[in-house]
Amino acid sequence: MKKLTAVHQMAIWLEAEIGQFIPTEKTEYIRLIIGNAKALEKEQIEQAFKIGQLNFKNAFTNGKFYKNENEYYNETFGG
Repeated sequence: MKKLTAVHQMAIWLEAEIGQFIPTEKTEYIRLIIGNAKALEKEQIEQAFKIGQLNFKNAFTNGKFYKNENEYYNETFGG
């Protein structure tokens, strides 16, 4: 079974609410926001993977790498 990202889980929760609590005229807009969030998250995951690969290679060539995931997050997203 595939894992769900936080954005995908949020999308499931929002989709469940669309017919009940979100007005019909807003549903396409909400779905557009969900699609944009999924696309952005996909880009970020792919970039993090590439950075991880590069970081691993750099650790052996010049010793430059992040100490842990918190350091990466803080430097990348501003903590």
